[in-house]
Amino acid sequence: MPDNMPKLQIRPSFVKLTVPDAEKAEKFYCEVFGLVRDLYNPMPGFLEIVLNSPENGFGIVLMCYEEDRPFEFGNCWGPVGFDTNDFDALLERALAAGATITVPPGEFGEFRYVFLKSPDGHELEIVQRGEG
Repeated sequence: MPDNMPKLQIRPSFVKLTVPDAEKAEKFYCEVFGLVRDLYNPMPGFLEIVLNSPENGFGIVLMCYEEDRPFEFGNCWGPVGFDTNDFDALLERALAAGATITVPPGEFGEFRYVFLKSPDGHELEIVQRGEG
């Protein structure tokens, strides 16, 4: 970055997921990951529900179109990741809320991981960094 450029403060803020039922998706993300509703924003043609983490401010925006349009997943992005201090408890909570395992739990270096699909089919990843 050139020296004459102002130093910007930038941090990841949110990811936006299109879902077929915003209220159902909200229930899943709040119950499983402890997110809380920050904004309920009905707009002409669509609804947005903004969920945030009370611990770190990162959010998920759930977007639901009113019109009947195809709900398709692309292949040009990866899972929404969640870091936890209790891998087994969070995995159990996600499965109880309707998530399904797509890649079984495993280890990579000091990390434990699992890949899931939300009830709406979005890819999720849970990781826990090991001790040490």
